Amino acid sequence: MRKSVLKRVLYFITAMTLWVGTAVPAAAADVSVTVKGNPVQWTDATPFIDANSRTLVPLRAVGEALGLNVDWNDSAREAVFSNGEKTIYFPIDKNTARTGDGGTVTMDTSAIIRNDRTYAPVRYLAEYFGYTVDWDGASSTVVIGTGAGTGVEITVPENLTFKDLSTTEFIFASGAGGWETNMTIKEDGTFTGFFHDSDMGDTGEGYPNGTYYFCEFSGQFEAPVKVNDYTYSMKIKSLKSTDPNDAPVIEDGVKCIPSGPYGIENTDELLVYLPGTPVDQLPEEFVSWVSAPLVVDFYEMGSIDFYGLYNPVEKDGFFSAVG
Repeated sequence: MRKSVLKRVLYFITAMTLWVGTAVPAAAADVSVTVKGNPVQWTDATPFIDANSRTLVPLRAVGEALGLNVDWNDSAREAVFSNGEKTIYFPIDKNTARTGDGGTVTMDTSAIIRNDRTYAPVRYLAEYFGYTVDWDGASSTVVIGTGAGTGVEITVPENLTFKDLSTTEFIFASGAGGWETNMTIKEDGTFTGFFHDSDMGDTGEGYPNGTYYFCEFSGQFEAPVKVNDYTYSMKIKSLKSTDPNDAPVIEDGVKCIPSGPYGIENTDELLVYLPGTPVDQLPEEFVSWVSAPLVVDFYEMGSIDFYGLYNPVEKDGFFSAVG
């Protein structure tokens, strides 16, 4: 196995303590959170690992760092977070948060009170308000970015170039944050990416920490060709990836299984959707894919405010993490 893949596996094992769970959690005291590059300052409350091996953080500190209004409903015993347009409620001792529009968000552990502070997994709070959430294993940091749906201004080019796409990371992911494909595009049209998935319950002799699926890939696009006012086509000139027929290996108690480049498989082109593209001009499958992880109703918004990539064969959709 290449060292870069092993490094990602080790990062993955640590990251799972934040939103999936693992038998080898990171020390809570080592966990930090940044919001748009600025560290969240803890006062009398710091992250800790709960009985379900999940890392919980004080929500008020993160909510205030996100610029949200933070309140406490004593009668309902729930923390309330709002940005003036959207509201989410975290009831204590329940693994389901509720939203102001009548919806629900199922979490993999319950919000709790500890030392008069409300704790819950940070991912659900940040993603509800349209922020991206990533894990930096090297520094044990939850990285909350600007994401899509946050009102970030993006300058739409008159003629799209690779340079316009090189300032962001493209993400294709499940709404629950289980599997994910990340891809970056350079100014010369070359691209690199990584797919990962996991099944922590799939264990066996020699791999008590679960099963991990992965694929590294790289290649080059041909120059974007304009299709209409909102869409460009990029032909895939070359593509190299992990061979899914390679034999699995076991590293640090995890069975690592090679996979394919999920999201860009079985196609010779990707379509690029510009920020401002009306939803009624987008494929329903694309809107569905990007709505789930971003927790945004784009039909209500009327348009997207990020760059999108779409695999027209497999009907898979990426969104740009930062404008």
